[in-house]
Amino acid sequence: AELARRRRHHHLHQQHQRAVAKGGRKRRVGAGAAAGAIPPDHPPLVIDFHYLRAVEADARLGASLRLAQRHGVRNVRVVCGEGNNSVNGRAVLGPHFCGRLEAMQAERSLVTHVRRSGYTFDVTLAAP
Repeated sequence: AELARRRRHHHLHQQHQRAVAKGGRKRRVGAGAAAGAIPPDHPPLVIDFHYLRAVEADARLGASLRLAQRHGVRNVRVVCGEGNNSVNGRAVLGPHFCGRLEAMQAERSLVTHVRRSGYTFDVTLAAP
């Protein structure tokens, strides 16, 4: 499991380096937007929770969404996987995140809309 986690981290690091090399991080301000704001048509930020246990993923979910909201991100894709690495191959994070995101949506302070597609959640965040 540790080797798989390291490979995944290395792969994500390589993707990040390629995006920076192409100027992907420079794309920031839209017409009339505040400095540093991300345009509304920007593709969603992807937060991948593969290879995390439920306790770790739960702690990171709220913190990641709050951080994204503070930076002006409105669309976030939360990926939790099918549960192939779970005990008995049953998903743990998907059902857990479903309930957690629905509770956040009910509060309306952080999450305004959630759409589930398999083991991926498309989340719309409230304006900061």
